[in-house]
Amino acid sequence: MPGEPTATPPRPPATMRAPGADGSLSGRAQGVQIFIGGESDTLPLDEMSLVVAPYEVDGQVVGTLGVIGPTRMAYERVIPIVDITARLLSNALRRD
Repeated sequence: MPGEPTATPPRPPATMRAPGADGSLSGRAQGVQIFIGGESDTLPLDEMSLVVAPYEVDGQVVGTLGVIGPTRMAYERVIPIVDITARLLSNALRRD
């Protein structure tokens, strides 16, 4: 009704939000980020982890890529793969 205060819409559940949908990962990330279990609103399951890195076009972050896996995944292998893949994608998308 007119004159009544409007309620703030509820935040979508984590299963409906992608990394970067609210700017939380893509917009501010400077490299690989790791979210283990319930320490982030990004993942709804405590048993899952997310390793992500932003990629850029002409210095502007345009997306985030990552790996979703179990909390006990081989981070020493996954982190460099995510990092180099984001860098390679940024280089491939670069406009010369």
